[in-house]
Amino acid sequence: MEEKELTIKDVIYRDMDTLVMAKLRNGENISINDLIDISSYLAASLFRQRWKQKGELSQEEVNVVLGNIGDFCNEHFGEYFTQEDFDKIHRKAEQSNKTL
Repeated sequence: MEEKELTIKDVIYRDMDTLVMAKLRNGENISINDLIDISSYLAASLFRQRWKQKGELSQEEVNVVLGNIGDFCNEHFGEYFTQEDFDKIHRKAEQSNKTL
């Protein structure tokens, strides 16, 4: 059977599922602040990975990563995940991006 190459959305959803479930496995609830930390951590990791591959990171790539993370959070946390929360993820991820 031929393996399907994962899209960036597939990678983000897989990794977000893994990180959120790891938090829940410890018997803890997940707060919006936890979700913001997890999301910005994953975004920063993907930014670093892309930087290592290409030596640069375009604004379009940043937007794709953050857009997919925002979609995941919205789909899984609905009304509990607000635009303000997304803006926090964006700011934290952008801060880590400036260190590249």
